[in-house]
Amino acid sequence: MSGFIGWVESNIGLKALIGAGAICMASYYYYYHYLVNKTSTDTVVNYVPPTYDTSKRNGAIRVKNLYVYPIKSCVGVPVKSITLDKFGIVNDRRWMLVHNNRFMTQRTHPEMSQIVPEFSLDGKTLIIKSSKMSNDLHVPMEHDESDKSKHVKVTVWSDQVDSIDCGEQAHQWFSEFFGKDVRLVAMADDYKRRMKSYYFDNLNYQNLSEEEKDKYQTSFCDSSHVMILGESSIEELNKLIHKTRQEKGEKQQPETTVANYRPNVLLCSSFPFEEDSWADLSISNVILKRVEHTPRCKFTTVDPNKGVLDPYGDNEPLRTMNRYKSLNGKPIFGILCIHEENAGGDTISIGDVVEKL
Repeated sequence: MSGFIGWVESNIGLKALIGAGAICMASYYYYYHYLVNKTSTDTVVNYVPPTYDTSKRNGAIRVKNLYVYPIKSCVGVPVKSITLDKFGIVNDRRWMLVHNNRFMTQRTHPEMSQIVPEFSLDGKTLIIKSSKMSNDLHVPMEHDESDKSKHVKVTVWSDQVDSIDCGEQAHQWFSEFFGKDVRLVAMADDYKRRMKSYYFDNLNYQNLSEEEKDKYQTSFCDSSHVMILGESSIEELNKLIHKTRQEKGEKQQPETTVANYRPNVLLCSSFPFEEDSWADLSISNVILKRVEHTPRCKFTTVDPNKGVLDPYGDNEPLRTMNRYKSLNGKPIFGILCIHEENAGGDTISIGDVVEKL
């Protein structure tokens, strides 16, 4: 009899729990499931966004701004549209600065935030400016592959790749800027750099042949083709940073901006952190697949106006991300996606509608 009573009590409790909180539990599980990379099972998430009422959305989710970063780790160029190829966004991270043939980054050279590339009106020249330099640098966007002396092997993280040296004028300009030997290189025609191996796991592409895997290439970027972030996510993170400083009795500082996070695609009308839950999406018939939530590092603490790392000594925005926006103990913000060549369209423009698939 006591066993039966225990069974009744147990099931009554379960029904009460289901009746009171089924929707919250389902939303909570749904977010956790889609926030985790597809192969991850040991995830700890610090921040769970509220359940969204899509009826309160202010119109469709759209592309608000687009950015191309021609030289890795330097300032981005706002553009009206982007085109994608097998390496990612055309003219995005197709050039890179190297010291001793190894890539350079704002993580160790925050002054790179003061190097401003532009495209000439005819699209044939990369014009590079800096307030630190007395003259602008003009680099042809087409390079001569026939001069074998300009071919150089360079290293991006753990990958050694083929590049073309952009010449002595660029060498002198950047060496003067940094006060040490620095060269500008471009992707060579025979450049190859397969995307990260665990991305194939995250996409459930483990069974692809080596030849099929070779179709998934990346430029000099850290990892993927396209980084996507919602404008409202930046706004919400700034509120959380304000809260953190307020709780610690610290002086409030200027808010972080899109320049701290460097997305390629900035969205409007999405809810804060909504992009975290997306796996596949379509923008103007361009199919994008999430490979990872964007891991964040001290790069985000650089003051993009001054070129100084962690100018306030508080490790923001990383400190607040670690508290509210971390995955497996690592801060995340935005999503990284790949574009599958020949799958749908290849051009995204400002104003395009974003659809979750």
